[in-house]
Amino acid sequence: MLTNFSLVLKKEWIERRRMLIVGVISVFSAYIIIGLMLGLLGLGGGYGSFILSYLIAIILCMIFSSFAFSSMKEKSGRISTLTLPASPGAKYLSRLLVTGPCLLLIIIAGFYLGESVRILMAKIQHGYWGSYSSIVQSASMFGGASGVMVILSSYVFYQALFFWGSAMWPRFSFIKTMLVFAIIETVQSIAVIIWLLSKRYELEAMATQDIHAEVYDINPFGVWSIAINFAIAAALYVWAYYRFRRDNVVYKLF
Repeated sequence: MLTNFSLVLKKEWIERRRMLIVGVISVFSAYIIIGLMLGLLGLGGGYGSFILSYLIAIILCMIFSSFAFSSMKEKSGRISTLTLPASPGAKYLSRLLVTGPCLLLIIIAGFYLGESVRILMAKIQHGYWGSYSSIVQSASMFGGASGVMVILSSYVFYQALFFWGSAMWPRFSFIKTMLVFAIIETVQSIAVIIWLLSKRYELEAMATQDIHAEVYDINPFGVWSIAINFAIAAALYVWAYYRFRRDNVVYKLF
């Protein structure tokens, strides 16, 4: 299994090296631009800059995860992938590794690269040295440790969704998955509204008693949101694997 996995990784690097390098440069460039803008304006290190950086991370995650199975969209690429002497699991895991943990690490590196640019520009433009923002500290502004987990689980959900979409529709994956995403967001928004309406008396009572911390603790983006995000992500990963494995089985049959 380990030999097959290393073989697949080597093949992926040889065939998609240019795309991978362009991807890394794109991530770094996005955060460098953000750092330049924030540094010139003398901003950064707060809630707003973290939200901007997180939105960029989500967009990059969606785009690059949509290319996980892009080699399957053309006949020659599909044959090359399916005839590789490696198990479907090894082929699948190589794509998950690149668009999952590796991409997340590259984004984190890009974030701190952008922070370095922001601090340098602030010194040049405004004459003071700023300090680095902490990803964990910034995410905790959403509600302590649970806020960090909400941010992480949301990222994993988006990555899993567009990774799944790439396995389902290698051609025009991003557009098709965006339609699915729009439907999910609509349903989720309706569910949140219904939940808020069902809890309105409790929320009003807590607000009257001036115990806002408890109101925040029971919001729908807390523990349930974390559990649901991870559960859906796990289901999408499994679904994507069986979809990819089916392609391998069908090819062998014919």
